[in-house]
Amino acid sequence: MNNIIGSSITSLARSIRKGHVSSQEVVSAFLERIYEVNVQVNAVVQIAHDRALSESKIADRKLRDGVEVGILHGIPFTVKDNIETKDLVCACGTEGLANNIPVSDADVVSRMQDAGAILLGKTNVPELGMGYETDNLVYGRTNNPYDLNRTSGGSSGGESAIVASG
Repeated sequence: MNNIIGSSITSLARSIRKGHVSSQEVVSAFLERIYEVNVQVNAVVQIAHDRALSESKIADRKLRDGVEVGILHGIPFTVKDNIETKDLVCACGTEGLANNIPVSDADVVSRMQDAGAILLGKTNVPELGMGYETDNLVYGRTNNPYDLNRTSGGSSGGESAIVASG
């Protein structure tokens, strides 16, 4: 797993294309890492576990079948909770949107998926993405993975915390 988690995107994409590692193995490794660290850092607030694994199997099948694939084929990613994602809550860290489930993806999410990337989940943000600390009434505080007594501040606190956590 450490070889996967510690690899660059370009290295992982190359390894997936060459069949050295499957997309399912990559997605599973990152999901496992999220579950391992998220208890303490509270960075990922929505996890698309089943969906991501299903998409990784489809990605592997496409490679086996010789289908033309995008540059990010099989690469997992997360996105901030203030960016719309189809069928996943987009609360923007505010109670008024705690049950908001978009019917379509934001352009950035669609473009990532068009390039072959696989959405793992949503990361925490301050309420409406407008705070110095990543803390809100819906999901609570995101902690800095290097010092759990501190927050990972700003609107990208959840993203930065999960990236820093591997």
